[in-house]
Amino acid sequence: MNQLGMKVRNQFGNELKLNDSYYGFLARWSTELKIMKTSSLEKILSQSLTSDVIKHWFNRLKLIMTKLNLSDRPQSIFIVDESGFSDQPGCKTVIIECSTKIAISTHGGSGKSFITLLLCTSASGR
Repeated sequence: MNQLGMKVRNQFGNELKLNDSYYGFLARWSTELKIMKTSSLEKILSQSLTSDVIKHWFNRLKLIMTKLNLSDRPQSIFIVDESGFSDQPGCKTVIIECSTKIAISTHGGSGKSFITLLLCTSASGR
């Protein structure tokens, strides 16, 4: 199947464009499926990061650091972060259930270049 508009013969011998099949499928399932553009995970995370979420995170961090007696030991606190960078992070269209509010997709680009960065550091900077 090189093109979506390529002609095929249906069981009755009539010519049928694949576009017609695609849109017919969507029409038949319109109560259960919808088309939506995907959003990158970073965009979704940034929209969900409210001041209440940040306050809650720091309150929880303080409790954990107190419980583990880490307040005076920055050399014992580490953070690790992984980020991926694609050569083509564009938006894609997907078919999803109607009940789905946000379509999140990881985009691998053209496959020519995808760089993963893994960073680990301690609170003491060493």
